[in-house]
Amino acid sequence: MATHYIKEQLNVQEPYHLYDFVAGEYSFPVVIENDANCCCWNVIMRKKRDRERNFLCLLTEMRRTGWGAEAEISQLKGVAVGLGMVIKDSVLHGDKFSAGEFQSVFKRAENPTQFELSLEELPHLYSNPAVWEKVVRELARNIALLVNSLNISMVNVFGTFILDGPKMKEIIRAEIQANWLYDSTVDCAIEISDSSKEAVAVGAAGFFLNRVFSLPDIWEGNDTIYPEGIELLRKALRA
Repeated sequence: MATHYIKEQLNVQEPYHLYDFVAGEYSFPVVIENDANCCCWNVIMRKKRDRERNFLCLLTEMRRTGWGAEAEISQLKGVAVGLGMVIKDSVLHGDKFSAGEFQSVFKRAENPTQFELSLEELPHLYSNPAVWEKVVRELARNIALLVNSLNISMVNVFGTFILDGPKMKEIIRAEIQANWLYDSTVDCAIEISDSSKEAVAVGAAGFFLNRVFSLPDIWEGNDTIYPEGIELLRKALRA
């Protein structure tokens, strides 16, 4: 899925040095963040008081699959899921900045998406409620393990794959509870966003503001000190 997605969506056929391009193209500082992580920043900025300290964000979107391509362009719609994680008030990036890359534990090599969804089922993903629900339930089963293992207190769902918000919420809640070891009820809020188009952009703005009002830091797995706070603001003003 990742290889097909990169080629079809971004037309990237080989390693691309984004930093070199950005540094040569723009005089002002540019910060880069994952789109699912931007959803996390959206929640952080929106809930300034009494917000959850440990939560997940799912960015679920309609995407071309790269399968059945003609003239190198596939019109076969699939679903792409990105996962953002906030642990103890901090967005988790991971040592190699790849935290949150999602693939269902049920997927096999012959499946054209991140899920156990056959090529025969794929054309019916957005027209047959049963196929859509199958994918949502599979997503919920994967997420349930994280929720219960990490004691996550909130799951936020964003994106264009939310065809039936109340049904999606019901399925996620049911699968989290089914995965729970004990008889008690899992205390985890499920929120389905109605701001699918703006969520990533708003979160990106929140991420930049957080960098401006933060102290300089050494990021995970990297000895480079990235400009933050007043230094980042100075660079922006000098540009």
